[in-house]
Amino acid sequence: MTILFGAFSWRRLRGSGTSDENREAAGEDQRRTHNDARYRAVVDAATDAIVTMTADSVIESFNAAAEDMFGYSQEEAAGMKLTALMPERFREAHRDGLQRYLEGGRPRVVGQGALELAGLRKDGSEFPIELSVSETWLEDERLFVGIVRDISERKRYDAKLEESERRFRQLFDQSVDALLVHDEHGRMVDCNSEACRSLGYAREELLSLSVADFATNLVSA
Repeated sequence: MTILFGAFSWRRLRGSGTSDENREAAGEDQRRTHNDARYRAVVDAATDAIVTMTADSVIESFNAAAEDMFGYSQEEAAGMKLTALMPERFREAHRDGLQRYLEGGRPRVVGQGALELAGLRKDGSEFPIELSVSETWLEDERLFVGIVRDISERKRYDAKLEESERRFRQLFDQSVDALLVHDEHGRMVDCNSEACRSLGYAREELLSLSVADFATNLVSA
C-alpha cells in the first residue's frame, strides 16, 4: 500500500517588497522548491499511481506510476479533467457525486477505502483499478488525492481460479463414483450426484450428517 505523507504542489509564490523582504522571500522560495522536490521524489518512487485533483475536477499532478499506468505525461495530464481517466459510463456519476459531496453530502468515495472501478488509458483501452481517495487542503485550496492501483493481474488470476474451480466442480459432479467430502470435525460439506443416487439421500440430507452419523446409518441399515 502506498502511504502519502503531506500534500505537494509545484507552484511557486513570488512577491514584491524591500530587498530584505525579497531576500526572505527568495529563501522561502528555495525552501519550497527543495520541499517540493523531496515530495516529488517520494511520490515518483511510489509503485501506485498518485493523482491530485482540484475541487472542480481538474488534474493538478501526476506521478511517474500514473504516467506509466494511463499513458499521459505529467505535462499532458495537468489541467485535464479527471473524467478523461475514466470510461464514459462513470463520468456522470463522478460529476454528480463530487458536486453532492462539495455541497455537504455524505461521501461515497472520499475516505471510504479502496473501491474497484475501471480506468481509461490514453489509447482508449480500459483496465480494472482499485481507487482510494482522500481530501486535503493546500494553503486555501481544497485538493483530492487519489491512489490508483492496476489490478489487471489480480483479475486475471481470479478468472483462472474461477475457471479451475468450475472445471473441478464439473468433474466432481460427473464422476461415476460416489464422492463425499467432510471437514476436520467430520461434518459432511460436499457430495456429488452419484453419492446421492447410490446412497439414497437427498443432497441436503447428506450434508446434514457427520461421518459418525453416516457410519451409524450404514450399520443400522
